[in-house]
Amino acid sequence: MRISILLQWALLFVVATVATFGQEPVQPAPPPGQPAPIVVPPQAPAPPPVSPGTAPKKLPFFLILGTVFNDRAMAFPGVEVRIRRKDEKKFRWETATNSRGEFAVRVPDGYVYSIVLRSKHYQDEMREITTKAGDAQQQITVRMQLIPQGKAGAKK
Repeated sequence: MRISILLQWALLFVVATVATFGQEPVQPAPPPGQPAPIVVPPQAPAPPPVSPGTAPKKLPFFLILGTVFNDRAMAFPGVEVRIRRKDEKKFRWETATNSRGEFAVRVPDGYVYSIVLRSKHYQDEMREITTKAGDAQQQITVRMQLIPQGKAGAKK
């Protein structure tokens, strides 16, 4: 008998808790003779003012997305990705592929870029990307090839 009474009280407590959990909190009533306070709901921040006669600026960036696979067509994490403008010698952007063999680099648009992918025991891969076409991004897929083992490296 006591167990059933305890179960009834526990069930009543759970139902009451669940019923009030999703409700808005109750505001206490103001004391008699005082006006009720005015509650203003929060609003989204206003956008920054725009000068008349100016157009909104276009984002001057281009997104290079890539996926790298090894010679067995498996995702290839840890591949070094280096990017430079085609007419420059120094690489400006460097990253590495993630655990799924993917990378993403944001570069200024309007140029031709050279992408070099490098990993130990694999041949370097090079791709060129043109960002002058008016697109916002370009996806590339690369399959890395093992460096061929010559007879000079073989043990006798």
